[in-house]
Amino acid sequence: MNVSSMDRYGFYHWMQRELESDLKQFYKKIHSIKVLDDEFCIWFINNEDCVSIPLNTMRNIYVNGKSTEELVALIDRKYIARIKK
Repeated sequence: MNVSSMDRYGFYHWMQRELESDLKQFYKKIHSIKVLDDEFCIWFINNEDCVSIPLNTMRNIYVNGKSTEELVALIDRKYIARIKK
């Protein structure tokens, strides 16, 4: 496996495995997390709503240190009204 393949694997592993438990510390009603097409999607139980974030934005967060707090701030700024319905 070359370096870019390992980095890509690490990026997708972070999004699909690590973030779910990290985000559940902030949002108790996460149903599932998936990567679909070019978006990172989070489904919530309380209103069956989906929040999607472009993969290039997720890649920036990953490259800058995988900050869960940065991602939570992004979700809060852009989508909190939809989550709280």
